[in-house]
Amino acid sequence: MGTKLLYLVRHGEANGDDKRSELTETGRHQAVLLGERLRGVPFTGIHHSPLARAAQTAEIVGELEEGPPQAAAALEYFARTSETDECELVISHNFVLGWFIRDVGRLPPSVDRW
Repeated sequence: MGTKLLYLVRHGEANGDDKRSELTETGRHQAVLLGERLRGVPFTGIHHSPLARAAQTAEIVGELEEGPPQAAAALEYFARTSETDECELVISHNFVLGWFIRDVGRLPPSVDRW
């Protein structure tokens, strides 16, 4: 059985917190720096939230291979096994990443602060 390595990343700085907010210049610079830092990592997939700020971060970091898994199926998608090693990048939002880590780690719902 292969190993799955997930890189969980928050999108770059955005100009708001609503569904239409986009990356600021600082956010774009953060995405460029992230892309430089991750250069050479052999990602088998890059996934992102459907919101603009996460999609823009993903576009800057690297070319997308496939669309993101549906939110309801994300845990099932990332929990699947593979015969080969996989390395995937997930770009999302603080609270989504926190919930994901809590669910995967089977932590109690009261653990909402790191």
